[in-house]
Amino acid sequence: MNYFYFDGGRSIDYGIRISKEATLSAPERDVEVFSVPGRSGELVIDKGRFGPQLVTYEAFFRCPDGERAAYARRIKSWLLGVSGYRELADTYDRQYYRMARYSGALDIEAVGRRFGKLDLSFSCQPFRLRQDGRVLRELPLESTVYNPEDWPSKPYFKLYGDGDIRLAVGGRVWQFSGVSGYIEVDSEIMETHKGLLPQNSKKTGDSYPELA
Repeated sequence: MNYFYFDGGRSIDYGIRISKEATLSAPERDVEVFSVPGRSGELVIDKGRFGPQLVTYEAFFRCPDGERAAYARRIKSWLLGVSGYRELADTYDRQYYRMARYSGALDIEAVGRRFGKLDLSFSCQPFRLRQDGRVLRELPLESTVYNPEDWPSKPYFKLYGDGDIRLAVGGRVWQFSGVSGYIEVDSEIMETHKGLLPQNSKKTGDSYPELA
C-alpha cells in the first residue's frame, strides 16, 4: 500500500494508507478576463503566476480493536497541529515533493471496529520540487548550470569571495558589491542575504536569476 510524508512524519506511522492516488493535475494560471465594449472576444491579462493546487488523498487507517478514537486524535494532532507550509511527498512519485499545508476539516468515517476512512486535502504551492534539487552543489568559476525540467526554476546561489562578484544567468548579469566571505541569493523568496542579515543593498540588477 502507498503512503505519504508530511512535516517529517510518515502516514503509515499513524496507521494511514492511501487507497486512491491523487489526480495528476496541473495548477491554474492566474489571469483576468475582461469583455470590452465594441471588441469581439475577450481581453486576457496574464498576471504571470499560478494559483495554489489542491491535492487530495483518499485514505484509510487501521488500528487495534477499541483504539480508533485514540488513533483519530493522533492523526488530527499531526495534520492540524502545524501552520504554514511543510514538505509533502508520497510513494507514487518519490523523485518530487511539494510545499503544502493541510486544508479543510478532518472527518473520519468509521468502518467496522478497527478501520476508518478519510479524505485528506492539502493546499500546495503550484510547482513540485525535485528531491535532488535540495542538495547544494559546489561549482568552480565559469560553471554552466542547466535546468532539466520543463518549467523555469528559481535557484538559490551561495557565492563565495571578497569584494565585487558578478553573476551571469541566462544572458542577464547581477553585481554584488563589497562582499565579505560570501553572499546568498535566493530567487524563490527574492532576497539577498548573508545568514540572517539582509544584503539587498549590495545587489545591482533587476529581479532575480531564473533558470529557463
